[in-house]
Amino acid sequence: MNIYYEFCNIISKGDLFMKVFDIEVTGRTMLGSSGARKIKREGFIPGVLYQGNYSRPISIKEEEIRHILDKNRNAFLLNVKFRGKTFHAKVQQVQREPLNDGIIHIDLMPVDNAEEYLQ
Repeated sequence: MNIYYEFCNIISKGDLFMKVFDIEVTGRTMLGSSGARKIKREGFIPGVLYQGNYSRPISIKEEEIRHILDKNRNAFLLNVKFRGKTFHAKVQQVQREPLNDGIIHIDLMPVDNAEEYLQ
């Protein structure tokens, strides 16, 4: 059994269906390129969670996000757990390494009103 599909749900609105994957992100304090290198050595991908005027640096487990991105080329949502709160977000941008297609950085954008989670 593939563990990654245990946290996949499907939401629907009318005739539209979209996969939703549960993922946990953590805030990070190590910023800049040296901080990003250290996070990557620990098995995480640096990223930013945006909402309106607010943005928070985050880190995501590389194994989880890589599997989601590699296996799902169509539209999907992430059910993000951040600081004990849960909300839906979409992947806004993924920066990849040109030679080996590794993930360098990821930007997430909440689709709910998540400002109270980010402040």
